[in-house]
Amino acid sequence: MRIAIGAYEFASKKKASEHVSNMLKKYSVGEVVDQADHDFLSALILRHPDYSNKVGCGISHFTRGEHPQYHTAGFILHRADGSATDFSTVTCINAKGPSIMAEFSEACRQAADPAVFARKSEMLDATEGIVACPETGDSLGREEYWLVQTAPSWGEIVDGFIETHAITPCKELLTESVDNQYAAEFVDPEMARAFAEYHAPLLNLVPKRIRRNQV
Repeated sequence: MRIAIGAYEFASKKKASEHVSNMLKKYSVGEVVDQADHDFLSALILRHPDYSNKVGCGISHFTRGEHPQYHTAGFILHRADGSATDFSTVTCINAKGPSIMAEFSEACRQAADPAVFARKSEMLDATEGIVACPETGDSLGREEYWLVQTAPSWGEIVDGFIETHAITPCKELLTESVDNQYAAEFVDPEMARAFAEYHAPLLNLVPKRIRRNQV
């Protein structure tokens, strides 16, 4: 399905995503985008389902940003009043926000992150950053692998938590979107604590080689 964004027309949403990815590669963190990319992003954010709140009093400029925990790249919208907010280019391209289940899963991830980061630090300290590739047995340096959850999968853990606690995922369980929040969180800290306790014995991290040639 073709998609038009400002002066650009793409053969598919995938092609539009590739264009955004190539744009990101042009800038370092904090760098202001050029006029052509500014115009594209200004048109792109028109597709965001929460456009009015994202833009607020008006767009001043865009910069490249970085997630404070995962260090993934994205664009930051700076408003005319000096405030700023993150926004999802994927949401803009799709012209719709994530599903309730996807947001619930992200809230679960936020609750589990402290334990996950602590376990990763322990594993890295114990191996001095050198691990054996589970596929080939080769030694991998710290820049050559991720530590990822294996069986049970993340989806299976979230589904199990929902079933065990008889939860119906809904908006009321999740925080409202605010500037630079990046991900939904649970309104009730007790639910976050319950997920952390459910998740802890299921945490099973293994090294996975980074395939740098993958898109």
